[in-house]
Amino acid sequence: MAGTPGAASGGAVYLIAGTTMQLDGAINASGAAGGSAPLITGGPGGGSGGMILLAAKTSIVLGANATVFALGGGGGSGASSGGGMAGQESQGPADDGAGGLAPGSAGDGGAGGFPFPGRPGEPGDAGSNGGGGGGGAAGFIVATPSPTQISQQMNPPYTP
Repeated sequence: MAGTPGAASGGAVYLIAGTTMQLDGAINASGAAGGSAPLITGGPGGGSGGMILLAAKTSIVLGANATVFALGGGGGSGASSGGGMAGQESQGPADDGAGGLAPGSAGDGGAGGFPFPGRPGEPGDAGSNGGGGGGGAAGFIVATPSPTQISQQMNPPYTP
């Protein structure tokens, strides 16, 4: 029996400012969560994070409520005699996109990349129990010049 396809990856965002870039909201290019598996199959993998490119001539300023993240989605759990559970998507830079929790003896889905590789799904127990799907890898953030006040507002860490 064929498994469920993996989830979509995050998109791409490229912002350019002629002078100063001020970010006060959220930029989320995270991958989608792996869906729920049908009966007795392995779980679908989570989508990888996308790419965020920020470029300004003079400065990039992150406001107090700004968040910039491109993390992996959680993998779906495997399934046994009942369907599996879907993974979760990242909701912020400190959220890894949890893997789906398996029913019965099937394997749990792996968490999404936080900040880099996704974690593998757990194997199912012997018999008719599917293994969990792996979590998606984190994406990539490039910012030039280096942003101000970044603390915990960006994940994965940016590359200058």
